Amino acid sequence: MESLQSTTIDLHVQSSSQISTYPKLESPGEYGMWPLINYDRSEAKSTQELLFEAASEKDPDMARQKWELFKRAVENESLSKNKVMQMIGTLDEDKQWAALHYAVDSNNEELCRRLTFKLDKYQCDVNILGGNGENVLHVVSQSKYIWQGTGDVTTAKVPDLVRLLVEERHADVNHADDEGRTPLHMAAMRGRLPYMDYLIANGAKVDV
Repeated sequence: MESLQSTTIDLHVQSSSQISTYPKLESPGEYGMWPLINYDRSEAKSTQELLFEAASEKDPDMARQKWELFKRAVENESLSKNKVMQMIGTLDEDKQWAALHYAVDSNNEELCRRLTFKLDKYQCDVNILGGNGENVLHVVSQSKYIWQGTGDVTTAKVPDLVRLLVEERHADVNHADDEGRTPLHMAAMRGRLPYMDYLIANGAKVDV
């Protein structure tokens, strides 16, 4: 009686993605659309990676170029407005920030204006929270790029980006992060005196 030859089949099982999203994606299958960010990969970058790279770019001209690459990728993939907004609300795994948090940290006023414009396809909620419950005004306190070159910390003017977020886009000046710290607390911790005065003048509570 002939013996049957043993055959081994290797099955590749793809692990599920761990991306945090805001708002939640519609189905588990959609997680595969936006793989985890790995800036050291040599293959072509995903649309999500292009978005985060544009938001993290400190040079204004380079940021514009990277934003155009992101937009082109969105068009090439024919992503709907809803899918784009889901992507823009996605938090990365590094800092658990959305693209808007990175754009604020990078002092990218042009992109922040674009991301918070209500009629734009690429709209993001100005009060979107990071993984520690921080909003964009917490990020303002800790960003070295926003405050560099502003001179003496006691007399520095409040940058235009901050005025955009507070006066035009109405970011919440009293939101507390997961540790109970408001933007005013963070400004005090960093010694941002002009920012502290500005927050108080725009409704920040001093008794919290």
